[in-house]
Amino acid sequence: IGCWAWELEVVPRRWIRALCCVDEVWVPSHFIANALRKAAPDKPVHVVPYPIDITAVPTVPQHDPLPEFKGRTIVFFMYDVRSTHARKNPEAVIEAFRRAAEDNENAVLVIKVHGEMSWPEAIPRLERAAAGHPNIHILRKTFLPEAMRDLMARVDIVMSLHRSEGFGLLMAEAMAAAKPVIATNWSSNLDFMTPECSILVDVKMVPVVDPQNIYDSYGALWAEPDIDQAAEALRRLLQNPAERRRLGLAAREHVTRFFSKQNWFASLPDSFWQALTEDAKGEKSSGLRHAG
Repeated sequence: IGCWAWELEVVPRRWIRALCCVDEVWVPSHFIANALRKAAPDKPVHVVPYPIDITAVPTVPQHDPLPEFKGRTIVFFMYDVRSTHARKNPEAVIEAFRRAAEDNENAVLVIKVHGEMSWPEAIPRLERAAAGHPNIHILRKTFLPEAMRDLMARVDIVMSLHRSEGFGLLMAEAMAAAKPVIATNWSSNLDFMTPECSILVDVKMVPVVDPQNIYDSYGALWAEPDIDQAAEALRRLLQNPAERRRLGLAAREHVTRFFSKQNWFASLPDSFWQALTEDAKGEKSSGLRHAG
C-alpha cells in the first residue's frame, strides 16, 4: 500500500512510474484521489483520511502561550516554508486582516512560521507585507506539542487563504479546538469543511507560480482566494463574539463526527480487511502445524 499526498490536480510523472511498486494507493482526501485516478485509472485508489483524536484537542489552554496579547482577539495562521510559501499564501492572510482590522486595536494577527531556512526569502516577504501594521506579529518560536495545543486553544479565529492543500491539518485541528475557520473554498479541506461549520472563500483559478520551484513545472492551476470576501468575513467575526462561539462549536461537532474512529475504520478498503483476515488465518494455521 502506498500512502501518498499531493497538492495539485496534476500528478508528477515519477509517481505514475512508481505505481508499479504498489498494489493500491491510500490518500487523505478526495482531491488527491481524483488526481491519481485521472492519471492512473487502472490502479485502486482509496480515500483514508488522517486520523485525528478530537477528544485530545483542548478548547481552553492550560497555559497562555501568548500572554502579551491578553484580552485581545487573536487571528491566527501557521505554515511551514518547506510546504512552499506561495502555496500557503500568508500575504493574503495579512492583506485580509489589514482590510478588516486596520483600525481595530483589540485585534491582532499572529503568523507562526517554521522552516524558514529552507527559503530565506520567506521572512523578508512577510516583513514587507506586515510593515507599518503594529498589530501584525510574526512568530518564529518553536513550540513543544503541549504548547502547540495551548496555542491553538488560545487563539480566537483561524484563517487559511491557501492556494491548495493536500489535507488541511491546520484547519482540521482548529475546528477540533472549536475555533471558527475562514478558508479557501478549494482542494482537500473541502472534505471536512462545509458552509454550516466554517466560512469558505470564493476563488478564481490561476496558473501555478512558485518561486521555490516545487510546483511550477506541472502546468497546473491552483486557487486565488477572494481577499475582499475573506476580509468581510473576518470583520464580521471580529465584531461578533457570539457568532465566533457558535461557528466554533459547530466546527468541533462536525469534525468530531468526521474524524471519529468509526468513520476511519469504515474508510479502510475491503482489500485491507481481506488481507488482515487472510493473515490471521495463516497465523492460526501455522500455529496449528507447529503445535502438531
